[in-house]
Amino acid sequence: MSIVKAGAVAPLVELLQSGNGNLRDSAVATISNLSASDANKAMIGASASIPLLVYILSDHAGTGSVQSKVDAVMALYNLSTLRQNLVSIITAGAVAPLTCLLKDCKKSSKLATKIMGLLESCMEFEEGRCSLIQQDGGLLAVVEILEEGTVQGREYAVGALLTMCQTDRLKY
Repeated sequence: MSIVKAGAVAPLVELLQSGNGNLRDSAVATISNLSASDANKAMIGASASIPLLVYILSDHAGTGSVQSKVDAVMALYNLSTLRQNLVSIITAGAVAPLTCLLKDCKKSSKLATKIMGLLESCMEFEEGRCSLIQQDGGLLAVVEILEEGTVQGREYAVGALLTMCQTDRLKY
């Protein structure tokens, strides 16, 4: 927490925007580590980091290594436990790149479990539900987690599907 209170988030956000891939990857890893502390989540979320982390997840971004994407997922997963951060994650359009990553990763992996946990939280919002459905194969990826995912991943998938059905049975 003292690192964040000392003002480390602003320089990290600048590094997230860097043209130097190594610096950007290091900044993502650092934010991921700092986001694990509840005391840091509000300050990190209040910065411009969430849209930049979502951008790193995007295939079209051409930014970041595979590890950088994993670290971005972990940071967003950690930050999503605060409602205001979850709203920012939805607003930044995270569901589409998360769904693409979920479709491409091994369904029994830790990464798939974290993505599914984050997607379950996003299903609280109409924008999240619509974005998942609009992704080609998005709903299928969630069902595949039910079939092949970890126990926790399957719980997240059931929660996501249940939320969708409870909000609008006819639509979902």
